[in-house]
Amino acid sequence: MDTPLNLHHLHLFCTVVECRSFSKAAQVLMMTQPAVSSQIKSLEQSLSTILLERTGKELQLTEAGAQVYDSAKKIMALEHGLRATVKELNSGQVGHVSIATNRPFGRYLLPKLLSKFIADHPRSEVSIQYADTLRICELVLDEVVDIGVVSSDDHQFKHSKLHIRFLHSDEWCLVSSARAPWTALPLLQVLEAAPLVSSLEDSTNWRETKYILDSLQLTDAQYRVCVRLDDIESIKAMVAEGSGVAFLPRSCIQTQLSQAEFAEIELPLKSNPHLTFWIITKPKRQVRPTVDQFIHLLTTHFRE
Repeated sequence: MDTPLNLHHLHLFCTVVECRSFSKAAQVLMMTQPAVSSQIKSLEQSLSTILLERTGKELQLTEAGAQVYDSAKKIMALEHGLRATVKELNSGQVGHVSIATNRPFGRYLLPKLLSKFIADHPRSEVSIQYADTLRICELVLDEVVDIGVVSSDDHQFKHSKLHIRFLHSDEWCLVSSARAPWTALPLLQVLEAAPLVSSLEDSTNWRETKYILDSLQLTDAQYRVCVRLDDIESIKAMVAEGSGVAFLPRSCIQTQLSQAEFAEIELPLKSNPHLTFWIITKPKRQVRPTVDQFIHLLTTHFRE
C-alpha cells in the first residue's frame, strides 16, 4: 500500500524549492536545517523518488521534483480554500478572495472595485495576479484562484470546463499625442504620416488592431508598425512622445483623453470594435461567501 502524503511535508518542500536552500528554508520555517532535510527525505521515501539535487550552492529540482512541486502548489491552494470556506461558513465573516486577470482589466478597471470591496469589507483580503488567458483558465481549473477575468476579441469566449459569464465591453480607440501634427488629418493621411505603435503579434491587442485595419479595407502597404511592445503603459508612453498612433481600449486611455494629453482619431466605422471581458469560475463548485460577494460587486458595477 502506498504511503499517504503528508501535507506538512508538501508545504515544507514548496518552501525549500522557493528558498533554493535548506538553510534559508529552515530560517523561514523556524526549524533546524537537519529537521528540514529529514522531512524532505521522508517525502522522497513516500514517493520513492529523488526530488532535489544539489548543484553548487543551490538546490535544483529533478524532473520528478518539478512535477511534485506543481502538484503540491495546487494541493496547498485547495487546502487553503477548504480552510477558508469552513471558516467563512462557521463565522459568517468575509475572508479571502483570489483573482487572476489580464493586465488591461487588472490595471485600469479593477482598482476602483477593489477599493470599494475593501471599504465595504475591511477584514477581507484580496490577492491579484496577472496572466494570459490560457494560464488564467488553468489557474481557475486547478482552483489556485477563485475567479478569473479574461479579455477576448471574440464575440463569445468558450471553454468546455469553465463557467463563463459576460462582464463588460470596452471600446477600442485610435489615439495620438494631442501635440502631434497629424491629429486633425483624415485617417488615411494619419496612417501615412504616423506609424503604428502596437503589441506583439500573438496578443489580443494586435489581433484587434489587425481586425480594425482589415475592416477599414486597408492593405499592409497603407500602414506600418514602428515598434511592438508587450505592455500597454509602454505603448502609451510611445504615443505620448509623439512616436506614432495606437489602437487601445478606452478604459486604458480615459485619463489621457480627459486631460487632453491624447487626441482620439475618428474611425470611419458605424461603431468601434469592442474588447470583451468575461468572468470565469469552476462549475459545480461551492462558492465561498467572499467569492460570491466579489462576483456580485463585479457584475452589478458593470450593469449600472
